[in-house]
Amino acid sequence: MTADIDSQALVTILREHARFAEGRPGGRRADLHDVDLSGLRLPGINLRQAKLTGANLANIDLATADLSDADLFGVDLAGANLTRTNFEGADLRGAKFTGATLKGANLAGADMRPGKASMDAKESKTDLSGADLEGSILRKARMLFANLARANLKNVDASGADFDSVDFEEADLSMANLSGARLDSADLTAANLSFANLERVSMMGSRFRGAVRRCVDRWWRRRRSAAWHSGVAR
Repeated sequence: MTADIDSQALVTILREHARFAEGRPGGRRADLHDVDLSGLRLPGINLRQAKLTGANLANIDLATADLSDADLFGVDLAGANLTRTNFEGADLRGAKFTGATLKGANLAGADMRPGKASMDAKESKTDLSGADLEGSILRKARMLFANLARANLKNVDASGADFDSVDFEEADLSMANLSGARLDSADLTAANLSFANLERVSMMGSRFRGAVRRCVDRWWRRRRSAAWHSGVAR
């Protein structure tokens, strides 16, 4: 359950955090866990390393904000404007991004695996269903079991990312860079993989029913041809 926060108290917390982020005297790391900040406009704000565990950030405007290395475990960012927001290295386990705009966002190295608030709580998967991530950076992000159904992932850089058991049903992955990524047991039903870079991708047990897979077919042909010429074709 989230709680409201007095506007003056919030201003003080943000001011002290700015000093903390800049290494100035009087700085203090922002602790906004379980706070309701839904609908606020905070574009460009520096919340690097801030603690926002369980906060309600639905429909917030954090465009171009810095949330790198922040604790965002279990936050609600549904419908948020996260255009070009920096989430590099952030803890986003169990976060909800349904319908959010993350165009050009930096999620490199972010942790988006399932998470649960306590030992007795039910584990929650990170939910990016229907989110717009066009042109975002997902290099080496950990997204095991995440929900990316119907998400726009056009032209993303997800090289080296871990998408084990991710739901990509009806997602648009056209022109995405997935080189070196792990997509084992992923559900790519009806996904668009046109012209995606699939070099060195692991896809053991993935499902492709109804997927647009012209590039996938070419990738498999190249892989099999290379194996044949090296004498290891099966």
